Amino acid sequence: TMQRGIVLLAVAAAFQPAPPRRRTPPLQAANLEEAVRRKLDEARRLDARHAGPDSDARLRLGYVADRGNVRFSAALRRGDGVSRKVAVVADIKRRSPHGGPDNGAQELASYSDCGRVVSDVKDWPVDAVGVSLDPEMWGGVDGDLVAASKALNNSAPLLAKDLIVHPIQVALAAESGADAVWLSSTILGGALPDLLDACTVAGVEGCVEVHTPNEVQFALEAGATLLICSDRDRATGVLHRHQCLGLKGLIPPNIVALAAGGLGGSLA
Repeated sequence: TMQRGIVLLAVAAAFQPAPPRRRTPPLQAANLEEAVRRKLDEARRLDARHAGPDSDARLRLGYVADRGNVRFSAALRRGDGVSRKVAVVADIKRRSPHGGPDNGAQELASYSDCGRVVSDVKDWPVDAVGVSLDPEMWGGVDGDLVAASKALNNSAPLLAKDLIVHPIQVALAAESGADAVWLSSTILGGALPDLLDACTVAGVEGCVEVHTPNEVQFALEAGATLLICSDRDRATGVLHRHQCLGLKGLIPPNIVALAAGGLGGSLA
């Protein structure tokens, strides 16, 4: 099984199908470069909005957290010290940028109250919950993360999955109740060490998504201790089945690793 036997589970089947709506053209849905440009503009606006000393998010980035937060990785380190049990992270999202016609966007579920969904999911046999936040990629809406945090009420750790490109996003996720944030090695490249540092300062864990051996090596050298090994090539949208298993041998035993990206069937 995957390193640490951890699986990232996309949650949609238990909820009502989304009503038909105009499908986002495949190139728009999967064009990562366009999405990152949009997110950089958004991050600049957020940074300007939280520039003053009265911003709690800005204060978070000004002082190192007095204690580390390892709730997310601790929840996934299951077992008796000898054998490892499978741990599961529920990924809450309304849509996927892939999987639809021509590998375009696919609507997964329709709901207005993310907190209500999380309240149902937390009673499933899951060890942590992730909420996908970007509106165009995953159908996230303002308030999803806060609603999820309130619904969990510290009963399980919370992962904020967004296109993180700036420290202010990390701080805002922490202020909204996240225990960990999703970082993409593909998106961040050489900026990854700085964002991992921002996670340490803000008091959250950085979960680094990797797809290739080079990305695994770079993430480890940058100080990542929690990896998300994805079968999905984030740059192209192409799914490479069992890619995560090919990365298994590159990951030291002290690193927590999740398998993700279009998972189906057995990973054994």
